[in-house]
Amino acid sequence: MDTIRLVGLVGICVVNLPFIALPGAAGLVLPDAGLDRLAMLTVETLFQAKFFLLFSFVFGWSFHLQDLAARRAGASPARRHLRRMAALAVIGCLHGILVFPGDILVIYALLGCGLVAVRHLSAPALARLALAMLPLAALCLTVLWVSLPEAAFSQPPAGDALSRRIDEWLSTLGFLLVFQGPLAFGAFCLGLAAGKSGFFAPDHPWQRRLDRALPWLLVIGLPLNLFHAAATGGLLPAEWALATLAGVWALAPGAPILAAAWLALILRLTRRRPLPEILVAAGRNSLSIYVLQGVLGGVTFYLVGHGSVGQARLLVVALPLAGAAILALAAWAVIAGRGPLERLLRRMSGA
Repeated sequence: MDTIRLVGLVGICVVNLPFIALPGAAGLVLPDAGLDRLAMLTVETLFQAKFFLLFSFVFGWSFHLQDLAARRAGASPARRHLRRMAALAVIGCLHGILVFPGDILVIYALLGCGLVAVRHLSAPALARLALAMLPLAALCLTVLWVSLPEAAFSQPPAGDALSRRIDEWLSTLGFLLVFQGPLAFGAFCLGLAAGKSGFFAPDHPWQRRLDRALPWLLVIGLPLNLFHAAATGGLLPAEWALATLAGVWALAPGAPILAAAWLALILRLTRRRPLPEILVAAGRNSLSIYVLQGVLGGVTFYLVGHGSVGQARLLVVALPLAGAAILALAAWAVIAGRGPLERLLRRMSGA
């Protein structure tokens, strides 16, 4: 699980960095330069919404572990989890306002409260609930497709710097809840179902089935996500309105399918060559790594200038930046064990 978290953090960094490094809504616009255009389409096809779902899947599985731990301790699992989500929301608000308006922690906190309501469902029922999120996701994507062209390039509200940061964060939060919310909650449910069914046990039959399905997941998932990237990137002719809408919808099934392919690939590689224990330990501090990535990205592009680096270079920069955050928390784990934000979250939630 910690390895999946680490890989998910790298992918999330690749997706987030353009929105940290580029001014305004430039991260949503297909660049003119050929290499930058190719880089953006690569991120949209392989990374956007896929690694977020991987992380969401692990979040659902960790909820199952926390539920079991609370029961062993004689505590109320629901109360402990809701306190944890409240603490996560506080950290997320500060992160979204002060560091990166594209914060996902508040979304996790809001959607995570819903897990309390479904925690007693069986694994098959949770899988059916996750499947039901697909048409809802398609509907939400349609709403964004209709509304985004007007909203994305609107002028920011006047006011002091803090007010502008809060307004930017709130508008981004609303966008991300619609864009990612249904699929993320579906991934939460699948992660919880995986915990209940023992999916991560060595040589579990569903792991073998997922591994055998990898070629089909790639054959189906890659074209769907490429179609979505072309549609949202403006590569389809303007008169192809229905095809463009179909491309927008393609993300609803395409993102989970390709995320499942990434999961199968990670599990296969981990079985063959496990990560060093120091990196696995860093994965247990994913909250601190996630926030540190945003801090490092913000400081870096404050110094070099927003908009000074194109999409192609950002794709290259994202990997060492994510690696630096991971190594920093790996070193911290050797010295102090749990990361600073993990300690704070535990103290705030009373766990």
